[in-house]
Amino acid sequence: MVHRSKQSELDSEPWYKQFWPWFIMLLPACAVAASIYTLSLAMRTTDSLVVDSNSGMDVVSAQQIKYSQRAKALGLIADIAIEGNLVRVALQETNESAPLSTNNLVLQFSHPAFAEKDQSVLLLPHSEAEHVYQGTLGDLPVGRWYLILESDTGWRLTGILDESAHTARLSSEDVTSGGHDD
Repeated sequence: MVHRSKQSELDSEPWYKQFWPWFIMLLPACAVAASIYTLSLAMRTTDSLVVDSNSGMDVVSAQQIKYSQRAKALGLIADIAIEGNLVRVALQETNESAPLSTNNLVLQFSHPAFAEKDQSVLLLPHSEAEHVYQGTLGDLPVGRWYLILESDTGWRLTGILDESAHTARLSSEDVTSGGHDD
C-alpha cells in the first residue's frame, strides 16, 4: 500500500512541477532562440559577397581581361615583399620587345569574404632601383588575400597572399577564366 500511495502522489502532482515536461520543452525552445538570433544576425550585417546589380559587370570583366592580356604580352611578373607596413614591388619583364614605362602602381588587397577589410596601396617608384615600387600599407589582418596590381598604363597582375606569408609572386592570370584560382 505504501508503494501505491507514492505513485498516486506523483500522479496527483501538477505537470509543471515535474522534470520531464520541462526537459522536453527546452529542446524546441533552444531551437527557436537560436533561430531568432540567426535572423537578427542576418538582418544586422551585410553580405559583401552579393553583387547588387549585373549592369556594367560585363564591361569591367572585358577591361580586366584586356589588362591581363596586356600584362601577359609584356611578360610581366611582380615579386611583392611586405615588411611591417612597407610594401615593395619588384617588376620583372620577360618580354624585352616592349619597354616597361609606368609612373604609379596600385596594389589592391582584397579579402575573400569581407569587403570592408579590403585595402588599396599607391606604389611610387623607388628612387634607388629601376622597376621597384614601394608604398605604405595599413594594418593587414592575418589571412588569405587576393592581390591585384594595376598600372596607370593599362596592365594588370593578380595573385594570392596566403596566411602569414610576407612575399608573393604575381603574374597575368589565365585570361580565359577572368577570376581567381582556388
